[in-house]
Amino acid sequence: MKAFTLTRLLFYYQFHTSRTLPTFQQKLGKNFARAEARRAAFDYIQALLSQVERKNGWQMAEQVGYANPYRFQHLLGRAQWNADAVVAFGGSMQ
Repeated sequence: MKAFTLTRLLFYYQFHTSRTLPTFQQKLGKNFARAEARRAAFDYIQALLSQVERKNGWQMAEQVGYANPYRFQHLLGRAQWNADAVVAFGGSMQ
C-alpha cells in the first residue's frame, strides 16, 4: 500500500504540477513521523525519477547512494507515516 501511495504521488508530481522538488518535499515531509523516514521517502522518489532500468530495491538504493535497500524496506514496511494524508496531498495537486 505504501509503495503504491508514493508511486501514485510521484505520478501527480510529474504530470500535474510545475512545483519544484524542494517545495514538493517540504509540503510532503509533514506527513512523516521521523526525519529518517522523511529522508528515505525523498530518496525513494528520487530513485523512481532516475534512469535506473529496473526499479527494484537494490538498484534504487544504489542509485541514491545506499549500500543496501534496508532504508526503503523500513520506509515501506515499518516506518510510521500517514499514507492517507499523502494520498490526499497527491489528490490536491490535480
